[in-house]
Amino acid sequence: MRQPLSAEGTAELTVVCEDPDKLRRLQSSSLDAIQIMTLHKAKGLEFDLVFHVDLYDHVLPKRTYPRGQYGVFFEHEIQCLNLHYVGVTRAVKACVLMTSNLRVNGQGEVKNGAPSQFIGRNGANAMPIDW
Repeated sequence: MRQPLSAEGTAELTVVCEDPDKLRRLQSSSLDAIQIMTLHKAKGLEFDLVFHVDLYDHVLPKRTYPRGQYGVFFEHEIQCLNLHYVGVTRAVKACVLMTSNLRVNGQGEVKNGAPSQFIGRNGANAMPIDW
């Protein structure tokens, strides 16, 4: 059984429908548009070409160095691997995995960039391109 729209919901829908700018945001993108989104938002979608960016060591997966423990630990490694899988499998024709020699950390500092451990995993081959 369908529930009736609340007064608040009706008011919000009216505001959107009467504002051409807000209404335009709900339209589907054109077929030749470039869409930029997070891996979370890409779930369930497919694209001919996907650029999977920010594949840096320390970023995906995030490295941590817990005090009092020896070694490197990857924070949420399985969850990060699942997100990486989502990114790669959104591509129908090709997926470009992107990293670089420099990256910007959470504090806005430029750091050396190293490729994520996910590049080259399970026999996938990385093909470096010098710019």
